Amino acid sequence: MKILQFPLMKITIWFVLGIVFSSYFNPNPSTTFTFIGIFFVVFIITLYLSKKDFIQKIYFGIATYLLFFQIGCFTHVIHNEIYNENNYVHLIKNETDYHSVELVLREKLKGNSKVDKYIGLVKKVDNKSCSGRILVQIHDANGDSRIQIGSNFQIYGKCILNKKSLNPNQFDYGSYLNNKSIFGQIYTNAYSIKISDKIDKKFGITPIELEII
Repeated sequence: MKILQFPLMKITIWFVLGIVFSSYFNPNPSTTFTFIGIFFVVFIITLYLSKKDFIQKIYFGIATYLLFFQIGCFTHVIHNEIYNENNYVHLIKNETDYHSVELVLREKLKGNSKVDKYIGLVKKVDNKSCSGRILVQIHDANGDSRIQIGSNFQIYGKCILNKKSLNPNQFDYGSYLNNKSIFGQIYTNAYSIKISDKIDKKFGITPIELEII
């Protein structure tokens, strides 16, 4: 295909490959930034050499592609909420501990007759301000009219962070949630949550049905 012969298109492809690589392997931000520095130095050196010797231009091309591959990785990393220092996951040191979590319901998900599922936006954990999306599973809600999109909750319970599946043939639910920037889950019963009278109108009051297993 002639379009692939354009240098800008090749650079774009390597940039996208970097994003895809980062989404699967979640490299550390500091490591990614270090490699950008290394490839940038290599890029400058090969650029200098390519001006002196035509043969060196192949190395300049390779260095350019690797640099933009790494830039793609870094772009994905800096937009990954799990690396945000203010994310609630950094306050969950032990999953056996109970935490007081304040959150607002953002979206209603597909549940079942026993469990209602929501995406919640965390506001505080143990009175410490933080942020992040969490999967909220409420048992025995039975259509509780107090529970609606925009409701502010206080839940006392265990926050379970997502884990990778150890079985290669098993669906990796943890990675599935991570890709949606939902890094943990909290379970509760309708009768054990404190619900504020305050409704965040910016989220509306109509449940949004999304597909989450």
